[in-house]
Amino acid sequence: MELDDFKPGKKSETPEEKNREGVSSNPLQGLIGEMKEKDNRERQALLYLIVLFGLFVVLYLSGMNLQRGDMREGYSLLAGGFVLSLLFFLFKYLKQKKIDYTAPTLVFLKDAERRYAYWTWQDLVISCPLLVLMGWGGGIIVTCSFEKYYPGSIVPVIIFIVVYLIAVAVGFWAGKKQWEKSKRAIYEKVRRMRQEFGT
Repeated sequence: MELDDFKPGKKSETPEEKNREGVSSNPLQGLIGEMKEKDNRERQALLYLIVLFGLFVVLYLSGMNLQRGDMREGYSLLAGGFVLSLLFFLFKYLKQKKIDYTAPTLVFLKDAERRYAYWTWQDLVISCPLLVLMGWGGGIIVTCSFEKYYPGSIVPVIIFIVVYLIAVAVGFWAGKKQWEKSKRAIYEKVRRMRQEFGT
């Protein structure tokens, strides 16, 4: 089996296959059609996140200029976390716009598998420090906000940490459910095609 057998326009068709209306004789060609639709939606979602996080950056940078002391540090950490997150989403958006559907089959399948996987190691390496940074900033803000009501108490911080961890866990669970609903089927198809090549 040659790699090009899976690419559009490379495989010859029998008269019976040519007469089949609405049915593609090329499995990769049909998969690419599905991917294009999903990739367009992914770009729209990333664009929405870019706008949303851009607003958060403006909000916390503005708030930082009105604060003093530890509160200012908390705002700066949160603003920094949102700035880095914004850059991460912007990078992913630009990468999505450069998807090459005409790349060699094996290269295309490897890239598609990474793109449709849920939480690659690269995502974890970037996301974990960002979550710590933003949690740290949020903890400082909570501590400063409740200091006059509960001086010296760590209870507000503990409550914040618990709520923050729950929010992260719920976000991860919801993201996994959304991935299973919208992307897992394509991911499994890509993996099966790669296995046919023994890769």
